[in-house]
Amino acid sequence: MSAPISRCSQHMPLIYVWAEGAGELSHVDATVRKLMDTLRGEGRQWNPYSEAIAREEFRQRLLAAEQGDLIPVDEVIRLVTGEDGWLYEIRWQDISVRRVMADGNVEYYDAQVRALHGEPPRLPQHLIGVHAHEKLHWDGDDEKTEDEQNAQIRLAVRKFWAYEPSNWGLA
Repeated sequence: MSAPISRCSQHMPLIYVWAEGAGELSHVDATVRKLMDTLRGEGRQWNPYSEAIAREEFRQRLLAAEQGDLIPVDEVIRLVTGEDGWLYEIRWQDISVRRVMADGNVEYYDAQVRALHGEPPRLPQHLIGVHAHEKLHWDGDDEKTEDEQNAQIRLAVRKFWAYEPSNWGLA
């Protein structure tokens, strides 16, 4: 049994939980930190202004998910994993990133960032965040792009089930 439409789109209040734990942060803010971590490294540079904008975009979409106000397909999509996992992907299509290349040239691009979460039936009012990543693209190699995306989804499935014995951090 799995729901084709995410709870994030059903206009009802929900509880969002980052399964790794939030520490001193809210679960939404812990996820925002993880999302920002996916956009660090590889010569990427952030100034305080652009980082604040990206953080707020992540935060606002996650808060909208908690309210059930995401737009299907554009902002949240069900993942077909081949097994019951009730996994969905919250999507950002255009997070502006500045990267300094090895040759010193600077490029700007719009990153596609994903937060994957589960919606287990036994927790009908919860969204269980399990994985965050940047969707990478290889120009001219659609197969490599798809393989990398599928690897990220498989990783999210493994995390989802690994956290299940602890009731996804709610034990």
